[in-house]
Amino acid sequence: CQAQRQVNAKTAIGRKELSKVRIDKLNKIGFHWSKKEFNDKNWEDNWQKLKKFITENGGLSNLPVAINGKQNSLYAWLRYQKMAIQKGTLSSDKIERIQSLGIIN
Repeated sequence: CQAQRQVNAKTAIGRKELSKVRIDKLNKIGFHWSKKEFNDKNWEDNWQKLKKFITENGGLSNLPVAINGKQNSLYAWLRYQKMAIQKGTLSSDKIERIQSLGIIN
């Protein structure tokens, strides 16, 4: 994967360019060309899951810490977002989106 990213970014030494066919195939399977792109998609997916949970359950009061003895990944994600807000490392647009769910003032 990393080699494909490097070739596409033209930072790979001694490798020929990716063909249009290969790029199209990678795009078709949802290949992430950068870590930021992956992180952004992951954040969006988790935000959508949280929004759905809040809508279906009338709030966060029923968000379980664990499911079947394993940590609930959505709960862990939200906890991480709250810590990032406290540290000042979460972008203002993401803070606003979390606030729009009525979670944090």
